[in-house]
Amino acid sequence: MKKMIVLLLLSCSFLSHSQVVPNLPSRIQVWGSFLDVEITNNTDKDVRCHGWVTLWNYQNNRYMQFLYNEFIWPQSTGRRSYYLGPYVNSFWLRLVNNTITCRIN
Repeated sequence: MKKMIVLLLLSCSFLSHSQVVPNLPSRIQVWGSFLDVEITNNTDKDVRCHGWVTLWNYQNNRYMQFLYNEFIWPQSTGRRSYYLGPYVNSFWLRLVNNTITCRIN
């Protein structure tokens, strides 16, 4: 009986994970001293997007990471803007990686 309960709980926990939404249109741009992240939800369900955006700064040879976490309604766009600092210029920055994934809420 205990094995049955454990198996039932394990199967329910695997079934309760939210589904990953592939290929949502996204745009990540650096303008002057700002990093802009924009993700468009073109599905008919709410999604929760989260992940990291990593930049490389050639001026001081450092990585910069920013956490993106946004709830996006159906057929709408989630936008976040991050201030990079007063002495940071987009000429010295390069987008290295982003790990943003969106899941149906």
